[in-house]
Order: sequence, then structure tokens, then C-alpha cells
Amino acid sequence: MRGGRVRLHFSQPRRGPIILAIRRA
Repeated sequence: MRGGRVRLHFSQPRRGPIILAIRRA
């Protein structure tokens, strides 16, 4: 399940930093 979501995030480099912050929260 995480693999699929990670692929979508990687596809959008613009949200890369935002997603990393949410995943670390």
C-alpha cells in the first residue's frame, strides 16, 4: 500500500517536501 502512494508522491516533486513533512509528523 505504501509503495503505491510513494509512487504518486514521487511523480509530483512539487509536493515532495510537503509529503515528507506530513509523513515525518
